[in-house]
This record gives sequence, C-alpha cells and structure tokens, in this order.
Amino acid sequence: MTHRVVRYDAPPIRFSGRRISHVESRQWQGIAVTLWEKRRSGFVVEHSVPIRVPPKTTTFSVRTIPDAVAGLEEYCSEVQEAGLDLPENPPVSLDPTLMLLLERLTVQSQVSAFVGLSGRAIAHWYAQHKFDN
Repeated sequence: MTHRVVRYDAPPIRFSGRRISHVESRQWQGIAVTLWEKRRSGFVVEHSVPIRVPPKTTTFSVRTIPDAVAGLEEYCSEVQEAGLDLPENPPVSLDPTLMLLLERLTVQSQVSAFVGLSGRAIAHWYAQHKFDN
C-alpha cells in the first residue's frame, strides 16, 4: 500500500510499506510517533515537532531500527534544548509577556510529553523486533 506523509518543513513523502508502530499522547493532541516499514528496505519515522504550537509533523528515513532509535533519541535531545530557549528581547508589556510565557510553558509540556512518548515507542520497537542494541 502506498502512503503519503505530510511534513511541515518539506514536501510530503510517498512510499510503499506498512505501519508497524504508532503511539500518541492522550494529553496533547498532535503529539505522536509512528514507525513505518518500507516495502523495499528501510524505515520511515514520522514524528511530531513539539516545539511548534500546535505541533506539526515531520519524518526521517533510516535503514535499520537501531538507526531509527538513534535518530529519535537525537531528536529528543535537540527538542529538549530548543524547548527551553527564551527570546533575547522579550516584549515589555504585560499581556504579550504573559502570552509568551504561556506559549513557553505549553512547548515545555509538549516536549516532555513527546520525550516520554518516544521512550514508549522505542520500547515497543525493541519488543516487537527482538534485536540487540
């Protein structure tokens, strides 16, 4: 079956294959991680970009599940750092400042949910495919 995965940062990708794992947050709509197995070879990891409000989706392709795990772990490290950044020149008035803080808290909560969800996804991939790291 041919799949079309929409990405916020690039054109959609199309591939033939099957979805072998999907986990999503119950608390945050749009926070999810999906592992697709391509028919010919390799995998596509479709995941949320939790530093966007609302979250967007992107993907990366890999040859093996250990590569998928490494890629997702690296992305989790990146978003944990990015999710904590505050602008150098925050707005001076109260309302925009409160709005900025609310957005930052939302992003931090989404990042935490995404990282926990990624851990569940990785555990599922290891359990499903029984391989050594």
